[in-house]
Amino acid sequence: MPFDEEVLPRGIVSDLMRADLDQLYFDRVHPFAPILHRWRYLIWAKSPPTEAQSGLQSAMWTLAAALSAQFQSLRDALYAETRQMLDALDLQPQTAVLEQAQAWVLVCLYEYMYLSPQQAWMSAGRCGRLVLAMRLYELDDPSHSLEVDWTGKEEQRRTFWMAYTLDRLISFHNGLPFTLHEQLISTRLPSPEDDFQVGQPVASPFLGEVIGRGDSPGSFGECILLATLCGRALSHRQKVTDEPIHELHGEDTWTRHQWLHEMLRHRIQALASCTPVDSMLVFARLVAQTMVLYLHNVLESTTWKTSEHLLGMIEYERLCILAAHEVVHLVQIQGQLGYFKVHPLTPIPLTMCTEFFTAHGYLDCAFDGMLRELVECLQDLERVRHVTGV
Repeated sequence: MPFDEEVLPRGIVSDLMRADLDQLYFDRVHPFAPILHRWRYLIWAKSPPTEAQSGLQSAMWTLAAALSAQFQSLRDALYAETRQMLDALDLQPQTAVLEQAQAWVLVCLYEYMYLSPQQAWMSAGRCGRLVLAMRLYELDDPSHSLEVDWTGKEEQRRTFWMAYTLDRLISFHNGLPFTLHEQLISTRLPSPEDDFQVGQPVASPFLGEVIGRGDSPGSFGECILLATLCGRALSHRQKVTDEPIHELHGEDTWTRHQWLHEMLRHRIQALASCTPVDSMLVFARLVAQTMVLYLHNVLESTTWKTSEHLLGMIEYERLCILAAHEVVHLVQIQGQLGYFKVHPLTPIPLTMCTEFFTAHGYLDCAFDGMLRELVECLQDLERVRHVTGV
């Protein structure tokens, strides 16, 4: 059902501005939220939009304006319009549609950047419940096969995995529960971007088939794998906290830790071979190195007694130092991308790293200088947001 023209943001966005905002969206937002098929969007955007399509379009323009010096003055009004549209859709009895979930993905990113992690977490949960209601977690289950064209199904896959990644990373950052659970998933990973945009069918692997391998499923796939490892690492930490450490549980903890480190090693090796360097790839590499530091924190929370475990701790400390130096190197690479190309969730790994450097200065005398560099990076990101109207 098309929206009444009076409630569309047509007075905010002229036809010429719409073309510019669409271009900005695909130039600056799509690289870290690759959920839309450009040609399909441009086709339906020429027709009277449905309510869900109007909400998605408004969300696209909101984030595009936020990542543009030219259209900053539109950002707040567009966000208010978008929320009004999406909140109204939630009150309607119709079945949820894909554009609703896609709009909430973009709203979640905007809110993390410009409002608060807590608000973004609530919107990530809303998005997660929508993809659950649409059963996007079982798109490739043979017993639930639906007749959908490949490009349309791939857009559904990408929307699900983007919702999953946001749910994992933002919940992890806030220390709050996930909405989407890994055990339910029977949806393949996203296909390569070029194949998606030209409509070339590709059978991508499932999550469990690739997480322990050394080859890379691409920058989007790597973000999904690392978001999964964040979830497993958080579960590992909770088990360490809850279990009394005696000999049996200690071995279980050590085995889990070694497995997680091995999975991270595969991902770090795979990421090192990925080219070209883009914002999502740099972000994935930052998350991978940050997880090495996070796992060390988990080990430190446990009392180890055997010589084997103590020697292992020394080796993990060495790996932490290497990871810390790599984080700073990646921040320097990120600085060359320009502010508007930095992944919006970058403060998550950087904040975790600053906390690690603050508490572990004894590991490396260079940590004080590295800490200052990361703090300056976080301050620069925050300063640019304030300068552009936040």
